Amino acid sequence: MTLESQPLRDHLEHVTGFSVPEDRWRSIAPRLLQRIARRGFADTHAYLKHLGEGPFGRHELEELLEVFTIRKTSFFRNPATFDALAREVLPPLFTNRARGAPPPSIWSAGCSTGEEPYSIAMVARALAPSDPRPCYILATDIVEAALTRARRGVYTQDVGTEIPERFRHLLDVGDGRAEVAEAVRSAVEFYAHNLVRDAYPRPASGSWDVIFCRNVIIYFSSETCRRVIATLWNVLAPGGALFLGHSEVLWGLEDRFDVVFADETFYYRKRRTPRPHLPRVAPTEPAGTVRASALPAVTPANGTSLDTPGPLPRSMSQTSSESARAAKPFVDKTPSRVMPALPFDLLTRAETSLASGDQEGAARTLRLAIARAPSWAPPRLLLGRLYADRGENEKANEELEVAVKVTPLDARAHMLLGMVRERKGEREAAEDAYRHAVYLEPDLASARYALAQIYRATNRPDRAKRELRNVIRALSGKEAQAAVKLTDGVSPTALVELCERELLELGE
Repeated sequence: MTLESQPLRDHLEHVTGFSVPEDRWRSIAPRLLQRIARRGFADTHAYLKHLGEGPFGRHELEELLEVFTIRKTSFFRNPATFDALAREVLPPLFTNRARGAPPPSIWSAGCSTGEEPYSIAMVARALAPSDPRPCYILATDIVEAALTRARRGVYTQDVGTEIPERFRHLLDVGDGRAEVAEAVRSAVEFYAHNLVRDAYPRPASGSWDVIFCRNVIIYFSSETCRRVIATLWNVLAPGGALFLGHSEVLWGLEDRFDVVFADETFYYRKRRTPRPHLPRVAPTEPAGTVRASALPAVTPANGTSLDTPGPLPRSMSQTSSESARAAKPFVDKTPSRVMPALPFDLLTRAETSLASGDQEGAARTLRLAIARAPSWAPPRLLLGRLYADRGENEKANEELEVAVKVTPLDARAHMLLGMVRERKGEREAAEDAYRHAVYLEPDLASARYALAQIYRATNRPDRAKRELRNVIRALSGKEAQAAVKLTDGVSPTALVELCERELLELGE
């Protein structure tokens, strides 16, 4: 008998769209192959043929998907998300609803066993208690068995602790179990749906007001993510809200959404018209980088200086302009007209000026690039870094404040803003910027170390120890090239050793 795991992996990835990490596949493949062997199939290909044949094959595939997919979920997972739904997203939808119009529509994609859509329904009922069905809520998942449990609405008794006190009257608890109240259960419709292969549903209004698709696309390949996000955008109403998991990104579709920060969370709002793409110019080799030696050294609470010399991280100086130089520029063939320099050209020119030591020329060129593309962050980031290098912290802060509004998901921009705020003595504001940075890029060791120093300086040793441990964890097992990107040029080995010494000083 020949049982190969790779054909099975390929088939499951094709069916689900998931891109399974090698370590996870190594952990589940033996169980799946044992399952094939117990069912008496001669080889993997015969088993795959069975999966596509009739109800028995479908049932077998369902059970496989239960093992293959991630089923972790809970009621009110990430409570800040549901606070944003209750305070910012749903009230305008209720207020602006025209007489006779369909109720606001919400789609919970990848709903698993139903905890998320039921949480949504509880929030909607609390906002409109007199309306028997305040929202139309559709919940979908690829696994029918999970949907069967979701429709039942019965969970273990301990789920009551996950639900805020004000919603617990919507849960009937007793005999070791908790059952969602009928008023909530009837507000949610459950259907099987595959985000990768099936046509996307639409409500009676034609477009969804709110879509939840949290911690689903994180398992997809980048190309599948892009396709799924683009299709979600198509079925989302203009101004509609999209909730993704906090580690999930828009994969090049940022121009179609605005990012809305709400306390400890954020969500995406569909733009009525996508931002226009700036013209692109042909790729060239990056001409140079600005040095970071003039930025403040990160100084631990014990007085030891951890200097951060080195070139500006690629994410701030080169990456954006390099990725933008993918196609030939538009050329106006009208003889009497001179084509002005494009912002991308200006950024390259500024980098060249900095490499030759001409900071004044670089600053002039960057200001011109900003004037021509006010909503493009790279020149603002580079100009902010340049001002910081020259000790002009107010000017640096002004540019970086705008940059993080234009690209709120750029962790390195928040990190740089935090460094400038620290130089200005604005420790609380610096902490806020660093927290944004690690929220967006959890392994950004430089930001976590900076947070640790603020916590030490403000007598919060437990938080300082936590961040020092996070620095060590983030850098552990990383190749040198990958690790140094997380430390903004500081030696990863030296940073880990410093963190270990500080943990000892803090009694750990």
